[in-house]
Amino acid sequence: MLHQRLGISRPALERLFELPHHPVQVPGKGWDVGEWERFRDANFSYWNRREKKNGSNGSTPNPRDAAFIKRQLLAAEKEQFDLDVKREKYCLKSETSDRIMKNFGLLVREGDKAFMHELPPRLEGMSAGEIAKVLGRRWADIREKVARSLESSNGANGH
Repeated sequence: MLHQRLGISRPALERLFELPHHPVQVPGKGWDVGEWERFRDANFSYWNRREKKNGSNGSTPNPRDAAFIKRQLLAAEKEQFDLDVKREKYCLKSETSDRIMKNFGLLVREGDKAFMHELPPRLEGMSAGEIAKVLGRRWADIREKVARSLESSNGANGH
C-alpha cells in the first residue's frame, strides 16, 4: 500500500528500500508517508516522479507520458477518420458542392420553363384561386423532381 500512496510502482519502492538511508518504520504506527514522499522526491529521477491526484492509482502521468498519451489518442482518431472515409461515411466538399449546384441548376431551369413559358398561356382567363392551384401543383412537381434527382445523385456515389 505504501507504493500506491507514494504514486510509484512496487519495484520502484523496493529499489528505494535498498538504499541505506531509507526512512524506518515507526514502531506501532507504521510508515511516515510524508517522510517517504520527501525521500522519494530526493532519490527519484525526474521522469519517474508522479504528481499526486485523487485517482485510482494515486498518480497522474508526467508531462512526457501525457504528451505520449495525447499523440496516441490523436493517432487513433486519425485512424478512425481514415477508416470512416474508406467506408464512404464522408465525401469531398467539392463533390457535395457539385451535386448541390447541379440540383440547384435543375430547380432554376424547371422553374423558369414552367413559370415563364409553359404556364402563362394556360392560366389566361382563370380565376385567382384556379391559378393558385395550378401553380401550387406545378411547384410541388418541380420540388419532387429536384428531390428525386438529389437522392439519386447521393445514392449513385454511396453517400
